[in-house]
Amino acid sequence: EYKKKEDFTSFDTRFKKNENITVPCSIQCLGYDHIQYLNCEYPFPFNPPYIDLDNPLFHYSRYFYLNEKKDNYYLVTEGIDNAFYLFINKKKVGYSLISHSKSEFDITKYLVKGRNRIDILVLKWSASSYFECQDKFRLSGIFRDIYILNRKKNHITDYYFTTRILKKNTYLDFYNYSSLDLVLTFKNKKYPVGKNDKISILADNVKLWTAEEPNLYSLKIESEDEIIYEKVGFRKVSVTGGVFKINDQHIKLKGVNRHESNPKTGAYVSLEDTYQDLMLMKKIGVNAIRTSHYPDIPEFYEMTDALGFYVLDEADVETHGAHSKGTGKQEDKNWYTFASKAENIDAIYDREVSLYERDKNRTSVVIFSLGNESSWGKMFFKGLDYIKERSDRPVHYEGVWHAKTRDEYYDKRLDFASRMYPSPKEMKEEHLLDKKEKRPIIMCEYSHAMGNSNGDLKDYWDLFYSSDRFAGGFIWEWCDHAIEVNGKLHYGGDDNDLPNDGNFCVDGLVTPYREFKSNTYEVESIYKGKLKEDRRIDKTKTFKPSFKPSSIRIKEDDNNAGIKQIYVNDKEILQEGITLNFLRAPLDNDAFEKESFDKINYAQFVFSSKKKDDNSISYKGCLFNNIVLLEFNVTYTLKEDHLEVLLAYQKKDDSLFLPRVGIRFRSKKQYNSYTYFGYGKGESYIDKHIYTSMGEHTAEVGEEIKYNLKPQECGSRFYTSYIKLKDMEISASKPFSFSLLPYSRETLTKTRHNYELRKSKDTYFSLDIEMAGVGTHSCGPRLDEKYWVSKSNRNTFKIYFK
Repeated sequence: EYKKKEDFTSFDTRFKKNENITVPCSIQCLGYDHIQYLNCEYPFPFNPPYIDLDNPLFHYSRYFYLNEKKDNYYLVTEGIDNAFYLFINKKKVGYSLISHSKSEFDITKYLVKGRNRIDILVLKWSASSYFECQDKFRLSGIFRDIYILNRKKNHITDYYFTTRILKKNTYLDFYNYSSLDLVLTFKNKKYPVGKNDKISILADNVKLWTAEEPNLYSLKIESEDEIIYEKVGFRKVSVTGGVFKINDQHIKLKGVNRHESNPKTGAYVSLEDTYQDLMLMKKIGVNAIRTSHYPDIPEFYEMTDALGFYVLDEADVETHGAHSKGTGKQEDKNWYTFASKAENIDAIYDREVSLYERDKNRTSVVIFSLGNESSWGKMFFKGLDYIKERSDRPVHYEGVWHAKTRDEYYDKRLDFASRMYPSPKEMKEEHLLDKKEKRPIIMCEYSHAMGNSNGDLKDYWDLFYSSDRFAGGFIWEWCDHAIEVNGKLHYGGDDNDLPNDGNFCVDGLVTPYREFKSNTYEVESIYKGKLKEDRRIDKTKTFKPSFKPSSIRIKEDDNNAGIKQIYVNDKEILQEGITLNFLRAPLDNDAFEKESFDKINYAQFVFSSKKKDDNSISYKGCLFNNIVLLEFNVTYTLKEDHLEVLLAYQKKDDSLFLPRVGIRFRSKKQYNSYTYFGYGKGESYIDKHIYTSMGEHTAEVGEEIKYNLKPQECGSRFYTSYIKLKDMEISASKPFSFSLLPYSRETLTKTRHNYELRKSKDTYFSLDIEMAGVGTHSCGPRLDEKYWVSKSNRNTFKIYFK
């Protein structure tokens, strides 16, 4: 299997190091090897099944004692990344290579009374790494529980139970796959079931299980020597007439994708971590979870049964790196060629069987998924058929969208039409209106939550609610991924990890420490059913300053069509004066708008006229970069009690994405808080303000900066009528957007981490006629043009100084 054909049949037992470490935990989080984040490429040359790179090996060893040896002993590992060899008392027991799966070894014959030694040799990479190319930190080691089971010689080995709802009758069907007789106890009645036999129990007066009412009933399973306790939820999962149903009722999956992630321990998540995640999801209205892109810890499913979640349970399969084969050029033909290799069939089959067999008895698992982003080919067919023959639940796999032919795409064995990141328009036209498509439509990933994101979420849910054919979707993803190193959160590129994909892992609804941010609140509002914004209220016409105005003088800046200096009572109060503003610190979602950002950033102001009298200065000009990007008129007027800034513009380059149009200035004062009338509390944008309410709110300057590990545009307030500070008040002729931040746009743009920002003594004001929406374009569709800055607009800002 390996280029050097190393088999590890024996090993040197003299440890070079003798260090105690915490297990479970990702080994890189303990200071070994190095942290690496990759999205869709392999961290080694593409040459399956070989690993053509120095391959680290991690040697775990410990002793344990048996006071007496009796019956059978099994060593169970619930998750080891990637492949490992097991030795007991220096004898090789076996080898396993599915990272997110239970591996069980009968170690009875290797044990002795008294002291025993266990050694586990973990390879960082193996042939199976070609099937585990998931978007996450590539971490290694024993990252889930490991334990020894002591069981009687004749013990329960396998069983399956499911529920049926037939008109007014409800049944519990139990299949005994063990080679011994069992006795079931259900609702205080005993039911014998013979070996390799089945029984159907009529269950009277049971309440059905749903995510909203997760009713569970106790089931005791006994053999002569063992008792196993289970919880049963009575529910029916079906696809009827192209509609996904639970208990014959159509439901919407208000879902999130969830990687198992902890900033201190990496891929290891404790029971407390898991429970915290689920309770936070409940709090914000999430009712469905996709286990991206592998089965979660076994206890996760017991919790989702009890708390009430619809689980899309996914196999540990992803071959994303085969799409480019390490060339950097994405080609579908590479992908489906790899998916059709005969030598991959048994490996993928093993992963599908492992998924189904471990989780087949969990009520909350309502959909099985074959994996993620691995194209479509015959390596999936054997495992798919295995699940379809045994399961009462539908099967999902989005990768069939990349099938070689459209006929293959409509494979009837797959129960859903599934997509990642199409626009609402595409969802309607390519699926709902597709006459050949008869399946329910699900978005296994949508609304990419990277940075300041999750705009236009309402548009998706307006679409989802328009037809029962839409089953809902799963937001990518639950939490930002980052690893804590010396108290600082690191993402890709912070640990000399080449290659890496930067901060693309910082893409969650909550922070690595599970703090809520505007992404979280917007999703909460939508998932709890609020799809309309608060009624807009315009108070600009009735605004009056609350203090006595001061005398104001200004000095123009002809180079930038702005104001160089402002004097209040003969004291200079603004640094750098007032300038026009067409850029924002790029959002992660602005990454694909780089051409427009560059056009604006390197453009020049060209003036066609300037007018000046005793009270006003006017400039007429354009923003020029080989062509005229936009034309503008700006007038600064000293009124009796305030400074007015009239700005009008007209876009000339239709391809230009304008992040914003407005003015900005910097105050020498450090403001801590401000009051405003508009959408709040919290940052708000034209496409992200459903969670906010219209009214007067108080906010801290720059309070949102801490939630973006990579600094970017944040803190804007949409449809504002006025702003009030202790010595300044601002209004306009019509509602506007604005932000007050302790850092400049330039500082936010060049800084890689929020903890690298140095505390500022200044306050940076941005007053915008319009600010473009935030969208979800870091991975999702381009921002809909209805959320772009308009082609032309105007406003007059009114600034009052105390």
